[in-house]
Amino acid sequence: MNTTLVGNAEIRFPIYKALGGVIGYDAGIAADSPADVSLDKLASNPVFGLRLYLYGIIARLDIGLGKDAMGLYFNFGHAF
Repeated sequence: MNTTLVGNAEIRFPIYKALGGVIGYDAGIAADSPADVSLDKLASNPVFGLRLYLYGIIARLDIGLGKDAMGLYFNFGHAF
């Protein structure tokens, strides 16, 4: 795969003290060449998550809901 197109839009908001939330939408496609990119094959899904802000470290817990699967992700730091 030599060509990728990725997009993300999200809204972050406080919940309580060091705990925050996020709602968003992700979309992307991968292809062998730019000529092979077709928006018909675009994968997209809504995202929901929690953020814990502790002493300069951000712990993220996100759930992505796709049409064929669901993903649960735990990471540190913001993706962007």
